[in-house]
Amino acid sequence: MRVLVADDNEDAANSLAMLLDISGYDVRVALDGQSAVRLAEQWTPDAAILDINMPGLDGYEVAKVLRHRLSQEIVLVALSGELSIRQRDLGTAILFDACCAKGANFVEVKEHLDTLLRAHRIPPSRPL
Repeated sequence: MRVLVADDNEDAANSLAMLLDISGYDVRVALDGQSAVRLAEQWTPDAAILDINMPGLDGYEVAKVLRHRLSQEIVLVALSGELSIRQRDLGTAILFDACCAKGANFVEVKEHLDTLLRAHRIPPSRPL
């Protein structure tokens, strides 16, 4: 199970990646949108967790590229610290399969990811 984490906050990205790795995911980290796109094209993740507010290509732009270039089947989870963005994403569900608050409880994020991957018939990670 491959998961791409893209966040310009290096500590946040690495912390999330470490927790996902411990949970059984194969994880790669990108610290900006352009790097996320390049990495995804080389490594082809099953899911991506994208920070919305990144310099250069933001999370929305990265999501559009991944849906177009890789697959409509990739699971996309938005990370946002702004409530208005989270509410809009959940309401429209155009690009993202789920949206989580930055700093959300890891178990919540993992449960969202596992549920979405099961819905796409991709085996989830091992239980915590």
